[in-house]
Amino acid sequence: MPQSDLNRLGDLDRSEWLKGTKILGVVSFVNPIKADAKGTISILTECDISTKIITGDNIYLGVQTAFMTGMVPLNCNMLIL
Repeated sequence: MPQSDLNRLGDLDRSEWLKGTKILGVVSFVNPIKADAKGTISILTECDISTKIITGDNIYLGVQTAFMTGMVPLNCNMLIL
């Protein structure tokens, strides 16, 4: 692909630059929560140290991580900024 076409990719709608392409495969990445994360967060909470999540991932993944690590109880209301 010529450089001039590559420079235009940012200006194109995703459906435009995917037009005519074929998906050859799917790559999935897994980054599991470490086994000691929940215990560590519990210790921090007992010491009155608050924990925060800052993520560039999908918001639902951040919420799920907070629930799975015990940062927030399952019935908790959350403020997501």
